[in-house]
Amino acid sequence: MNNPSLYTYQFFDASSTNARRKGFSGAENDGSYIYYAPLSNEKGVFHGTVVRYNSNLDFDDELAWSEVDITQWNKHAKGFVDVLFDGNYMYFIPFHNEAHHGVVARYEVGKDFFDSLSWSFVDLENLLHPKAKGFVSGSFDGRYIHLSAYQESWTQYNSTMVRYDTHAPFEQVKSWQYFNTESLWPSSRGFHGAISTKKYTYFIPYVRENRDYHGLLLRHRNGTDFGDPTNWSSIDLTQIHPLAKGFVGGVFDQHHIYLSPYFNGLERHGLVLRVSVDKDVLDPNHWECFDMTSLHKDNRGYFGAIADGHIIHFIPHCKEEGIYHGRLASYDTRLDFQDPNAWSTYDTALKDPKSMGYMGGTLLHDSLFLAPYEIASFDHSGLMLRIGLNPSSK
Repeated sequence: MNNPSLYTYQFFDASSTNARRKGFSGAENDGSYIYYAPLSNEKGVFHGTVVRYNSNLDFDDELAWSEVDITQWNKHAKGFVDVLFDGNYMYFIPFHNEAHHGVVARYEVGKDFFDSLSWSFVDLENLLHPKAKGFVSGSFDGRYIHLSAYQESWTQYNSTMVRYDTHAPFEQVKSWQYFNTESLWPSSRGFHGAISTKKYTYFIPYVRENRDYHGLLLRHRNGTDFGDPTNWSSIDLTQIHPLAKGFVGGVFDQHHIYLSPYFNGLERHGLVLRVSVDKDVLDPNHWECFDMTSLHKDNRGYFGAIADGHIIHFIPHCKEEGIYHGRLASYDTRLDFQDPNAWSTYDTALKDPKSMGYMGGTLLHDSLFLAPYEIASFDHSGLMLRIGLNPSSK
């Protein structure tokens, strides 16, 4: 049985020697290095300091850590939510700098991390569409990068999904497509991430204007014309459960899609949804629910999920408004989804009281690496966490 209390927990405060190295949202790896996406490192200040960890060195070795401020090459390249890897390039997903923006930053893996020639930038607002901005995360389906529409501004939510063909030139408009989902579903705004399977890409429902949290999951068939409405479909997850809304990302484990619970309009919640991709995903009868708060009242408010073999890990973020937590939650897929014994949690704050408020992460060499954002409202964190997964748990 999976037991997170048997994992090893290592910490490194990246901000201890450089105050800019904190406030991240998302992490990705290229097999050797972990890249952390910069979001905000003090109140109202969005930054572009990309931090990288060399996994060939000890986690707490200062020499293993380096950073580059990419605003030196593009002043608008800051305030990202998540980073995606296509096997050749790291793509930093644009959210907000001084305003919601569409500047995608791309780093060519294997090239000099500190050289401007290794980096390129595209401003989707100018290149593609004025509303191609304010994204939150996305996905890679093996060929295309998908950007998930979230906000146009702090008060207006977005419906402009964007897709990039990684086989085509980064800077050319013909390499990009967009689709306004409101042309099919008038209320389809405010999505928080995407999940790609072999056949489809799913856009995760989160919130619209006036704190209207929703459950409208959108789906696009991979490899087809992104702008053709006939390639899009949807399901309202509140058909499955009335509080099945307000999710933040999720994961595909080659069998099931899992949606990560965050906020449903009433409270930070722990309602995990899953569905087998071998069944009709648009049929509400094929979905399952499990409420993690049935195990502990604080198992709520997770920022994404990561699949590790047959274990699904949910990333701890926030249990109430401004109150953060470090309760890593894990599900063992060998057991029934609704079996409480299949689920386990561990409070990483028992190892370090500031271990909380993570936003995204990545898996490398049997370890989870979680990206720290903040431990209290506008108290940004640089406390990197490496969780060594117990081989006996797999």
